[in-house]
Amino acid sequence: MSTLADGEREVRYHLRDRNPQGYAFTSPEVIHELQATLRVVAPKLLLGDEYVIGLITTVPGTQTYTLPGNQLYMQLQFLKAQDDGISVPVISPVAFEGVQEGDKPSSPSRGKPQFATIREDASQVAKVAFWPVPDAAYVFDGYRSLLPASFFTAGTGALAALPENTNIPFDDQGFEAWCFATAVELFNRMPEADRARLKLADTAADDWGARSLDCIRASRRRRLTVTCRSKTNRSPS
Repeated sequence: MSTLADGEREVRYHLRDRNPQGYAFTSPEVIHELQATLRVVAPKLLLGDEYVIGLITTVPGTQTYTLPGNQLYMQLQFLKAQDDGISVPVISPVAFEGVQEGDKPSSPSRGKPQFATIREDASQVAKVAFWPVPDAAYVFDGYRSLLPASFFTAGTGALAALPENTNIPFDDQGFEAWCFATAVELFNRMPEADRARLKLADTAADDWGARSLDCIRASRRRRLTVTCRSKTNRSPS
């Protein structure tokens, strides 16, 4: 697995900004741009998905639950009840409100959940709401994807770990896509004098955006192929 330090080195390679005695960008500048680009590239990659056993356990009479974990949720695809294996679809908040209103007052407001939705509070903490409101303790497994953790500690701006100890949860193609995308942003901010000193033509980065997209597509194809192959090779039950 690649690290944040590997990402900085790769970006500097694209920019030819490899001389510590005369960097065009300091390490904090590169790392901050890597952080910003990470949140843009991550949702485009089919990585970070995880099936979590016992994601939520309901309490009778309680409709809303904070989803576990300290990272931002990119997506919660579905929930599945452990007792009968039936999936509970995760629908939009608007559709969820419509289901609730449509069920009142003809249907009971409590029972085994049939629908769920995701809401975020002001701190972007993800919460799931069920309908009907659970009437018993049900355990739901879930399939989720998380945004990569921030490099920085909230409130201090300090790195949570050294760059060489900060793992990047991308495959090789995703890593390259991330580095190209970051290099484009830094190139666009590089002063003309630094471009001239580093012998970078004004057109040097013209194809980096396209190469980033090519790497994203390659990563997605790899992910889909692995998924399809695993399903194809699964023994029939």
